[in-house]
Amino acid sequence: MSAVFVGYKTVVAPDFSNYVVEPKAPKNYKDPEKINAYIEEAKAEIRNTCASKPFTGIFQEAAICIYDDSCEAGNSPEFYCGKVYKGAEEFPEFLKELEDSVWQGVQAFMFQSYNFMRMVCLQAIRSKIKSRLVNHWLLNHPKARGLIVDLPKLFLPSHEEVTRIGYINMFKYFGVPLTVADLDNTQIQASKLYELYCAADKFDGLVVSEVNNGQ
Repeated sequence: MSAVFVGYKTVVAPDFSNYVVEPKAPKNYKDPEKINAYIEEAKAEIRNTCASKPFTGIFQEAAICIYDDSCEAGNSPEFYCGKVYKGAEEFPEFLKELEDSVWQGVQAFMFQSYNFMRMVCLQAIRSKIKSRLVNHWLLNHPKARGLIVDLPKLFLPSHEEVTRIGYINMFKYFGVPLTVADLDNTQIQASKLYELYCAADKFDGLVVSEVNNGQ
């Protein structure tokens, strides 16, 4: 097995409002109606982005798809998707499989790995799940960080690039069709990452850590 591809979905935590600062209108706002409108709009914006951020988002579902190049001579490498892990009940099992892959030296490719791994680590700690991967990732261990790769970020390294080009157009540039609906299906999401990985000639097992250590 030479690489795994993680497709995932997150949702807003039921108690997210306990962990966000109450928004306030600018001091120059005097009209109560405008103040209330500003605060309600700010609250809506916070809620709309909570699902993808640590402390306010939680794991909903993930698929781990595997690229295996250890086939016998003459056979083509295999790519296949395994179990889809759903909800808090299967979150520990997902985390264990991801940990096992990384500690075998296998690269794990995903979207927005920094935010997702922060969310995973915080959720694991809060749920009292023992995980070597969580400890090593939080402490910036080179193996944990270097083998969990935000594949799209290699090509869209800044917020400006993401805004200007976008994921769908970036994938299209490399000949990989991608739709919003694809991103909502965890197995298809992982499969599209694999297609992008193939378009980039599979990186030949290189470990990329500098891309993942920043936000």
